[in-house]
Order: sequence, then C-alpha cells, then structure tokens
Amino acid sequence: MRRVRLPGFGPAAPDPELRARVAAAEEAADAAAAQEESIDRKVDAYVRVMKGHGLTVKDPAALRRRLQAGGGAHRAGGLR
Repeated sequence: MRRVRLPGFGPAAPDPELRARVAAAEEAADAAAAQEESIDRKVDAYVRVMKGHGLTVKDPAALRRRLQAGGGAHRAGGLR
C-alpha cells in the first residue's frame, strides 16, 4: 500500500474523525466571525471558537488577512 502525503499533515493523512472535528470547528468559527463588525472582533471570535473545540490558530496574522479579504477563514492560520 502506498502512503499518501497531504501538505501540512506529515507522512500520513489524519483520521477521518479528526478531519470531521476540525471541519465542524472551522464552520462554527466562520459563522461566529461573520457575526462581528470589526476585524479585531472577527479574529477574536474565530480564535475563541477554535479554542472551545480544543484547537489552536497557529498564525493569527494569516487568519486576519484572510478575514479582511472576505474569504472564509478555514485553512488560514493553520491549526494545531
């Protein structure tokens, strides 16, 4: 069997349960950020929701840029 390498996930893909958990957290964080007016509050809301799910935003500056550009924040900021 050949191993598949996904960028940012090391030598093997994460298990499907972890992927589902992260996707749900990102969706909730995007929804919370969309409710806020200022970019600072958007970033804070996103980070707070991710922490509530046991995840950490690795690069808040990238998250801020993504939110300012008007795109969804998932895949921004990297997660740990």
